Amino acid sequence: MDHQYGNILWMFFVLLAIACGVLWLVLNKSIAIRFRLAILSLPIFGLIFFVWKYEFRSFSGELVPRFRLRGEAALALKAAPAPKIDNFLNEPIEAPQSRVNASFRQFLGNDRTGYISNIELSEQWDTEPPTIRWKQPIGLGWSGFAIDVGLAVTMEEYEEQDSLVAFDWDDGSLRWRRLLGRKHYEVLGGGGPCSTPSIEGDRVYAQSSTGIVCCCNLMTGELLWKIDLLEKAGLIGADAVSIAETAVKWGRSGSPLLYKDLVVLPFGGAPDKSPAGLIALDRSTGEERWRGGEAQISYASPTVMSIQGVEQIVIVNESSVTGHDPANGSVMWSYDWPGQSNAAANVSQAVSIDPFLVLLSKGYGGGTSMLDFTHTTKKAFVISPKWKNHTLLKTKFTNAVYRDRFLYALSDGILECVRAEDGKRMWKDARDGRLGHGQLLVVGRHLLVGSEDGRCVLGRATPDSFHKLGEIPVLTGVSWNAIAIAGNRVFMRNGEQAACVEVPLVDASPLADKLAERHQ
Repeated sequence: MDHQYGNILWMFFVLLAIACGVLWLVLNKSIAIRFRLAILSLPIFGLIFFVWKYEFRSFSGELVPRFRLRGEAALALKAAPAPKIDNFLNEPIEAPQSRVNASFRQFLGNDRTGYISNIELSEQWDTEPPTIRWKQPIGLGWSGFAIDVGLAVTMEEYEEQDSLVAFDWDDGSLRWRRLLGRKHYEVLGGGGPCSTPSIEGDRVYAQSSTGIVCCCNLMTGELLWKIDLLEKAGLIGADAVSIAETAVKWGRSGSPLLYKDLVVLPFGGAPDKSPAGLIALDRSTGEERWRGGEAQISYASPTVMSIQGVEQIVIVNESSVTGHDPANGSVMWSYDWPGQSNAAANVSQAVSIDPFLVLLSKGYGGGTSMLDFTHTTKKAFVISPKWKNHTLLKTKFTNAVYRDRFLYALSDGILECVRAEDGKRMWKDARDGRLGHGQLLVVGRHLLVGSEDGRCVLGRATPDSFHKLGEIPVLTGVSWNAIAIAGNRVFMRNGEQAACVEVPLVDASPLADKLAERHQ
């Protein structure tokens, strides 16, 4: 049983026990009425004092409610160093001419796998500890950072609507902001935008939590085009968002996939209509190029894979996984993968293991299935599960990362290593690896984890065991956002704070390089 269901049952039985105790006191005539009233008044006054003193903050990944002292948030914002604001609302500024040559241009890195092979982290955190370069308040949202040319781009809720923002990676100052309109909020998942922007050249592409897609100039924030996916799906008017969120409850989180001259996104639609699984837009104009599939969307993002030598766009849907022809969006294959986008949702990415194998994983008791495409013919993709195990790689809000025949993930909040070829668990570290529903990258031969409680943790990515090398507390509050690394800087955020952490590298000299020629 997943921990969250255990917590729900535990809270139910606690409330039931309290109710039974109250009922016993009310009905027990052998106890004096004054004594009964005195006992009953204690929890009532205790509850009043608690509500007066504390406010609800959020739910953890295991659905445990978290509270804080009233006024604590305001004090934290007052005490935190305020970002330098060069441009508060949409006015472009002149772009800096020289930046560091380091990038993390989309969700899970430049190739969207979570494996960063071109950075070698130093293990000497005891003698060369990481330092927080800057840390500051940020608006609601579960987006991650995309980084290029010295700009860290993310999304946040601002003035009751989703917005796309770019910060200077040196000091966290706000370079520009683009307001997108509308907002999303759900009590269990919180509010704000959920997807990570994607950068290519001098443009950045983003999707809001309610389906507004935009393309902006990376350096200035100038809006180049904007479309509304809900409107394209036939959802128009004041109730459009609420209707869409009956099917996709926690807001759209698909990060734009940039493929050749296309921007590809999960599309979806109204729960009572046959939706399209994917939509492709022209990268230059935003005009629709194709729609593909008939599946309702999940919270995963499309990715490019080569399966049996055939390049395709793979997407995890609400209750299936599909491969699409990039030329026209047609479905090349489909595999059932149970889930509900308003309940036990599919969130995790499909992972390409080799030309024959694709890994699926999820939380909510789903576990893992390794899809085998070995017997594919020229006319059709033939899929069979090579192995499956509902106890492995239960990646509720996060993703498994593949490196050198092994998979690494936070499985129900605990670091785990699994051999890809046969699903053998190599280790699951319930001591040092109990890091909650955070996010993980494999950086060279190391694991870099942003824990659910806001720590930045370094360990070795080996199949022998998890060896923690160090950690640094960075954020406070529930931290589910994807982390990013560019050069020697790790970018972390949640729905309240954003931070840049400098980490030691084995060789940091390339960080002094100028911009790549394509950015001149």
